[in-house]
Amino acid sequence: MSESDIYDHDGDLGSDEIDDDALIPADGYFGAADGSATEPSQEVLESSPVENSHRNLDDMPRVPNVMVEDPTPSAGNSKREEAQLEAAAANSSEERPDEQQASLSGQANWSPEEINEPPLESPSAPATRGDTYQHHPAGQHRRPQVSPLSTNNLQHNYEAPPAYYPSESPILTRMESADALSPSPTSHSYGTMDRRISVEASTLASGGHTRVSLEEQRPLLAHDEEAVRPESSTGVGSINEDQRGLANKSRFSRRWIQIAISMLFIIFMIILVVLFAIISIPTVREPSDTDVTPIRPPDTTLPPLKWENMPGCSNKRLNTQDSSHFVQMDPEKSLKVLQTLSLNDDLGSGRKLENKISGEIIIQSAPNIAKGLVSVRIETIVNDDRLLIETATHLVGSKRTVRVTSPGIIANWKDQEGDPCTLLRLVINVPPNSAFYNLEIGASSLNLIVRNGVSFSAQLVKLATVADSIITPTLSDHEKTGKVEPYRIHAKHIDLNLMNGSRIQGWYPLYNGLEVRTGLGDIDLQVTPKQTAKGSIDTASLLAAAVAGNVRVTEFSHSGNTTEVDKEALPVRNYESQLQSFLGSVAAKIMMATSVIASAQLGIDLDIIPVLTRESGTTSHVASITTDNRVGVTKVHIREPVFAKDSFTLQNTEQAHDSDEGEIERVGASNLERLTLQTSHNSYKGALDLLYPRAWAGEIKWHGLKGGVWLGYGSQVTRQGGDDLKYLDAVRGDGSSQMVVENEWGDSHIDWRR
Repeated sequence: MSESDIYDHDGDLGSDEIDDDALIPADGYFGAADGSATEPSQEVLESSPVENSHRNLDDMPRVPNVMVEDPTPSAGNSKREEAQLEAAAANSSEERPDEQQASLSGQANWSPEEINEPPLESPSAPATRGDTYQHHPAGQHRRPQVSPLSTNNLQHNYEAPPAYYPSESPILTRMESADALSPSPTSHSYGTMDRRISVEASTLASGGHTRVSLEEQRPLLAHDEEAVRPESSTGVGSINEDQRGLANKSRFSRRWIQIAISMLFIIFMIILVVLFAIISIPTVREPSDTDVTPIRPPDTTLPPLKWENMPGCSNKRLNTQDSSHFVQMDPEKSLKVLQTLSLNDDLGSGRKLENKISGEIIIQSAPNIAKGLVSVRIETIVNDDRLLIETATHLVGSKRTVRVTSPGIIANWKDQEGDPCTLLRLVINVPPNSAFYNLEIGASSLNLIVRNGVSFSAQLVKLATVADSIITPTLSDHEKTGKVEPYRIHAKHIDLNLMNGSRIQGWYPLYNGLEVRTGLGDIDLQVTPKQTAKGSIDTASLLAAAVAGNVRVTEFSHSGNTTEVDKEALPVRNYESQLQSFLGSVAAKIMMATSVIASAQLGIDLDIIPVLTRESGTTSHVASITTDNRVGVTKVHIREPVFAKDSFTLQNTEQAHDSDEGEIERVGASNLERLTLQTSHNSYKGALDLLYPRAWAGEIKWHGLKGGVWLGYGSQVTRQGGDDLKYLDAVRGDGSSQMVVENEWGDSHIDWRR
């Protein structure tokens, strides 16, 4: 078959001149078979290409991949025509060597006429009958060697296809059986299989080389140039590189964010630690900056410790032991002095006796010791060497502890004349105006004594003993004016605790809190309220509680007698008091600004002085008084309210006087009449004697089983009655105060001052 038998003059297939016996399809393949083959259908030749290889390959139509000439004698004519084409190409290459070189190298240097050729179709365009492919055996796919001159020039015309990434799906426009027709994805022709060219295919008997004319090669080379051209900035590769760059930047940003968050967390923790350290550092605030009351001269001498014939103690084998310990102190350090007993259970056999310990712990002033040092002197006399004490000093952080330990029990005691005994004295020498953070003194069997002239400050002072007593100096009659005090202890809080001793007795200052507790002993206190700071009205709380003892408390803020109150010297505070005796009685003369609570078993005797402060100078101020007595007389006398004359109230009064005279009336006398009291008095068996201030106004409610009630002047009964349980309601004035009285077995007397 000649070339003219396949192609017409326009380069298209001549459908009317095709030899039906030349092309024979066999299972979709073309080859030189018998003459029974028919022309492939138009449906097969024009089947649409498969995109992205998502369709089933078995369902795809088989497209002829090779146009094969019938090896007939017409091959000789083809060879002659081929020789003519080569000669023509040689002549054209001599005239345009640059254009030929560009064609062979894949560069698109075309003439204007050639530029006007029809553009290449999209790779996804359907195959036409003009598409011609070369057939290779399975596994031996080769790129067609195309040259207008000779087959030897085609060996260097191939360039590798562009690289692709696994994430990209290759575009396949021609998918055929991998055995015979379709180029393998790994073959050199992959990626160029969708080029549209017009090929003159002549199967040579010597090797079957495919020859392509120069005009038909140029579009192929131009398409090869596009196929192998590096990816542009808008290509897929560039986008992937940008995405990878953005991903790297994103990872870099996230890493820096994590580092920044970690650094912020570390800085935050460091700040917390520093704040905690600052808060934990103890600081001492002076309880008062206005207390300049002079104190008595200090007692600095003590009689020597002497062993006297103590009852029940043996006087043989006496032994003495003395030692001194110095402790450095400052406002940030605490001092604790303890006297304890050691209870050794492994004492062996024989007679075992308890060590009888007596003595005292004394706090005294020591002007001869440098400020910042505290001396603890220990003096001991024992009647057996086995009773010698042990002393230990512990310095841990800001806490200083001096511990003195005595044997509690001694075994194998053979002396029949007496018991083992120890005489012990601890003297704590404190320089004047010393400062502690806390001062704690505890004893198991010693008295605690504070001597005249002691002067120091602390946040907390705690004195506790199991046996005996706690004693401080008391005010003499001429000192009750408040011009001289026995000692000065500037302490926000003072705690006194006595378990089985006889009494707690003496004078104490009241700053923010004074708490006194006993088990079996009595409480007998003289108390002077103190000002914490100028203009301050912090609560001044007094607590005195005894289990079996009696409670006696006297607050001195008067000018030497029990009827007049020194208004100029009275501190303006929110006074509150709580007095209790579970088996004894309560008697007190106290200040009251907010509340008074008193409970006793054997009687109550209260003398209360209401104190108005700048906060209580309104009609909304309410003070409460509560008493509860089981047996005995309950006596409650409430004096006229006192409007304290401190610097703050004086300043406000002067300002009010300058602005409005009516303001004087509101700040002054009218407030005394408007004091609101909420009171409750309960007596199980005993008489009630109640005396209220003249300005009191409000409601009275009384209940009783046995006994009667008597009301003073100015009151009006509104309701009364009852047979078994009697009741009476009355009013006095138009005030908002309330009084509730319950007396089961006894008479009640209620009156007001005139």
